[in-house]
Amino acid sequence: MDEILLSQASDDGRLAGIDVENDSLGEAASILVDTSVYTESEVFKAAYWYTDRYYLFLSRDGEGRKYIRIEIRPKLPVELDQLTNACREFCNALIDYRVRRMVLAETSNIRDTLLRKAFGEGYNHLDPAKLGSDETRVPEGRQSFREDALDIGHPTGSD
Repeated sequence: MDEILLSQASDDGRLAGIDVENDSLGEAASILVDTSVYTESEVFKAAYWYTDRYYLFLSRDGEGRKYIRIEIRPKLPVELDQLTNACREFCNALIDYRVRRMVLAETSNIRDTLLRKAFGEGYNHLDPAKLGSDETRVPEGRQSFREDALDIGHPTGSD
């Protein structure tokens, strides 16, 4: 396969960054991802969502192993256009996970504050002495719900 980086333009009509070939195992597409742009975590997260329809083989490539090569092979026979579109979708998934990481970094303080607030209120109730219940109005013996000692059955706001 000829190596084409995602950042390179195609002069011969091929999709830049995606190389498709037909070998003894069938159709395969290859994408070379620069790890200075996308983290290994982002690549694996994107790859995971394609494992139901494709076999994915990931390997380090390039000088200093700066790139991750993703080879995509369909589990069932597909048209060349479908394989190429899967590669395009994979590239979009990489962007999606990159943006998610950026948003997480930008909003982590807000998320942490909300979680502290939500779970911090429950911290005050960990003392068993504060968890006592009021047993004074529990029905006794022959009492039933029909007696409605708390007047729950009376609608509020109407009179």
